[in-house]
Amino acid sequence: MFGFTFTLWRTAINVLGGPGAAPDLPTAPVLAITSASSDDTPEFTIDIDDTVEAGDDIRLQIAAAGTSFAAPVSDTTHDITAPEDVANDIDLALASLANGDYEARCSVSDGVLTSNWSNTVSFTIAASSDPVDYIELEAGSGYIELEAGGGYIQQEAA
Repeated sequence: MFGFTFTLWRTAINVLGGPGAAPDLPTAPVLAITSASSDDTPEFTIDIDDTVEAGDDIRLQIAAAGTSFAAPVSDTTHDITAPEDVANDIDLALASLANGDYEARCSVSDGVLTSNWSNTVSFTIAASSDPVDYIELEAGSGYIELEAGGGYIQQEAA
């Protein structure tokens, strides 16, 4: 299972109201894609205001490009924890996405009111093909380099 990483940026707002005033609708977040989509785990930045706090929910929907969000390929709601609120960072464990073009949007909820949807961002997943199970080298045929977790593994044929 792969995870999505979100960075939450907070913007201070001034909420006006008096006794008996209706509660304010949470401000719609601003969504941006921050990573190249060369794997199946894009990263987003979600800009929210200071009214969003621990215990509130953030909802992320991902749909195939050109379709509606009525049947998204991913629809995840996450309860923001106190450590996530302090760190301004949320890690969602979402299923990986197949190669293709997608659109994403998000909203926040305080349990009573839900914000409008954020802007919609488009992105493409162009992950490499299926992983190779094994590679066999014949003696004297040289070596192969495999990228693994940001580093390299070199194996020389015996």
